[in-house]
Amino acid sequence: MISGSVKTVCPYCGFGCGMVLHVEKSEVVKVSGDKEHPANFGRLCTKGSSAHVVLRKSGRLEPRFHSPRAGSGPDPAAHGASNFGHRSASARLA
Repeated sequence: MISGSVKTVCPYCGFGCGMVLHVEKSEVVKVSGDKEHPANFGRLCTKGSSAHVVLRKSGRLEPRFHSPRAGSGPDPAAHGASNFGHRSASARLA
């Protein structure tokens, strides 16, 4: 399990504010501004300072879905990416 701090850049508005992600047991538990970053000198807006909530509970659909035939279900992530590549290549050749 990973614990510690990771410096990164805020993904929201494109201004590029520096962030520090505080990680405990491989999960981001807190976000703070990077005091050494020239774009924000440690200050974060509301979206940036609450980014840890999105990182933990994104609500994203984890499995990939495709329907080559009736009754197919979700694919693991690796299969979804591989199937997409094969389908894209065959569509170009058609």
